[in-house]
Amino acid sequence: MRTSNSIKNFFTTILPYAIITFLGFWKVRAFITNLGNDIYSVNQVFYQIFTYLSLAEAGIGIIAVQKYYKLLVENNKDEINQVYSASKIFLKKVAFLMLGIGAIVSFFLKFLTKNDLSLGYLQLVFMLFLVRNLVDYFMFSPRFVIQADQKAYKINFWINFFKIAETAVEIGLIYLKLNYVIILIPAIFIRFIANIVINRVVSKEYPWLTAVKNPNKSILKGTKDFLAYRICDIVYSNTDLLIISSTLDSIYVVIYSGYNYIVKTITEIINLIMQAIVPSLGNAINKESKEDSYQIFEEQNSLFAFFAMFFSVCVFALIEKFVVLWMGEDKILGMVALALLIGSLFHLIYQKVIVNIVEVKGWFKQTRNIAIAEAVTNVILSIILVQFLGVTGVILATIIATLCTKFWYYPVYVYKHQFERKPTKYYLNFFTDLAVTIVVSGLFFYVVNKFTVTNYFIWIILAAICAMIAGVVILGYKFAVSKDFRRLTQKVWYLVKTKILKKNNALEG
Repeated sequence: MRTSNSIKNFFTTILPYAIITFLGFWKVRAFITNLGNDIYSVNQVFYQIFTYLSLAEAGIGIIAVQKYYKLLVENNKDEINQVYSASKIFLKKVAFLMLGIGAIVSFFLKFLTKNDLSLGYLQLVFMLFLVRNLVDYFMFSPRFVIQADQKAYKINFWINFFKIAETAVEIGLIYLKLNYVIILIPAIFIRFIANIVINRVVSKEYPWLTAVKNPNKSILKGTKDFLAYRICDIVYSNTDLLIISSTLDSIYVVIYSGYNYIVKTITEIINLIMQAIVPSLGNAINKESKEDSYQIFEEQNSLFAFFAMFFSVCVFALIEKFVVLWMGEDKILGMVALALLIGSLFHLIYQKVIVNIVEVKGWFKQTRNIAIAEAVTNVILSIILVQFLGVTGVILATIIATLCTKFWYYPVYVYKHQFERKPTKYYLNFFTDLAVTIVVSGLFFYVVNKFTVTNYFIWIILAAICAMIAGVVILGYKFAVSKDFRRLTQKVWYLVKTKILKKNNALEG
């Protein structure tokens, strides 16, 4: 059942995301072409501001899900309602707090953006932007329960349906060249309707889920530790572009933003996959024996090792030709910087399960200092290295900061405190897989660059061929060397075969 739910969560999430991703790239081009650079830049600045405002959420959702993992196993409905009620109250307060802080920040928007737009117009657009994004904060508490229960696939269709609808409506209005104020308004109503529909699905699944009066708010303790963890993550992830923009010409900002947008798209796909299977690991940690949970952990590690290798090979081989089509030949990143960027992507994907164990267990206090060290090291090294190496220096600083902190600390801590083992196997697999990835990436890059790509159709055909061959090669390698990967693929195959047999029996009956 655990594997089945993970697969359902995956397919009901990743397939619609392909549509959303396509619309996202289209939306970027539409913005710049039809509304101009000023509006597009304002929109990006607003997203940055909202990211920092979201710190007020302080990890309430993650902590609530952690509580639900155990409570669902115990079938403790009364305590679940306590957590649900407390999270609902907290998120409403957070939404009002973010709205209030946003209103204050709106008076300083002229200092944060460089354009000819009036302050009054910027304030109006920003407040509508905030309201659009805060609708969820007021209404999405019920989702945490169904996510922790590994049944997110029951709401994923509606979540993605409304995301696609919202993006499609925005693109249509952008091409009509309407005022940005008008473009933002429909999204507010779409999100409101989406939350109503999704909450009804959750209500049918858990008819006993209800808000209680005066819930025990202390049940969500730990938010302070997560807040420090979250601040470090935002500083670590959102300083590179600011440093580049303040020290280098604008062309480098455009180049870095383009490549970073593509990498973030890949990492978002990985995050969606992780969201589909993390409840399985969280459930196993709370329900299964230490040995069984360790086996599941290693199986998931092998899966994300495969993803790290596959995406690294494909992105390294194909990204340059895509950027030329999308942004132009003058927006190409240097080879050294590209290799470092892919190396960072490889580690980010490879360590996903390790990082999510930390989050599932709520080890924010235990890892807070290492997160602070990573963020501070990244900022200091970026400021220094950008002076000598430009964009390459900033990416290199990120890698050095990670190698000196999370890379060695997280695996050691997780293996020791969760499984009472040493991470020798993890590091041996990591460096072996990295070496194979470097060799395969080099070969694919050499072959792909033999082809001339003049349009998106040719690139898609080339990408599809590249992805299929890379997938087969890496799948064969992992199947040959990893016992955990073989066990995982056998489980998946058994599940698929069982489903097919049941379907055939039903048809024959």
